[in-house]
Amino acid sequence: MDAARGKQASAASPEASDALLEAKQALEEKAGQSPVWRLTAAVFGEAVSEVTPAQFSRVKAFVTATLAIGFATLSMAVSVVVHAKLRSEGDGKLARAIRAMVAARRKTLRRIRETVRVETRDRTIFRYVPTDPVSGRVLDPDRPT
Repeated sequence: MDAARGKQASAASPEASDALLEAKQALEEKAGQSPVWRLTAAVFGEAVSEVTPAQFSRVKAFVTATLAIGFATLSMAVSVVVHAKLRSEGDGKLARAIRAMVAARRKTLRRIRETVRVETRDRTIFRYVPTDPVSGRVLDPDRPT
């Protein structure tokens, strides 16, 4: 095996080995920017450049399975909540109290505004009061004459 590798390395042209080296460096640079490759390197405790495709595929399969299980569980829980019946048809005391509080806050009579001021004025009102011209006594307007 070592002899075959040695023959292959000696037979390869220097231009091909330079191109291969540049391709490996570009792959390492792209892998360093990818969060999945960095996750794989963190899981296996290696540098990003030392992560093998087999390790990458194992982590990718685990992440895919974890996400699938999570979304399936979440959709099941949402379905249970959506299709569940209400406990009662009528409103409870708390709901009525909250609704009454909100309605009371909407009414302008219950709000205190600082801009509204009450002014009081004194005025004289003249009213006719029937009196007896001779004695000056007030006559009863309800009594028939």
